[in-house]
Amino acid sequence: GLEFEDYIADCYRQKGWEVFHRGRDRPGADLGLDVLAVKNNRYVLVQCKRWATAREIPPEIIQRFGRDCEAYQRRRGHGH
Repeated sequence: GLEFEDYIADCYRQKGWEVFHRGRDRPGADLGLDVLAVKNNRYVLVQCKRWATAREIPPEIIQRFGRDCEAYQRRRGHGH
């Protein structure tokens, strides 16, 4: 949920990254990406999944994240 996304976003902020919390900053337009962190022209795209340690993330979730990252890259050009 949003509390876990906030936690992840804060972790990046504390390490000096500029953070865009897409779930909050652009509701409904996050393209499946919850947090975007930018530092020194490096971009980190994060999709938060808080799974129980006994559960594996299904391959289709990982594949969807890969497609979401590719879509973001196509759409962003050099902006956020």
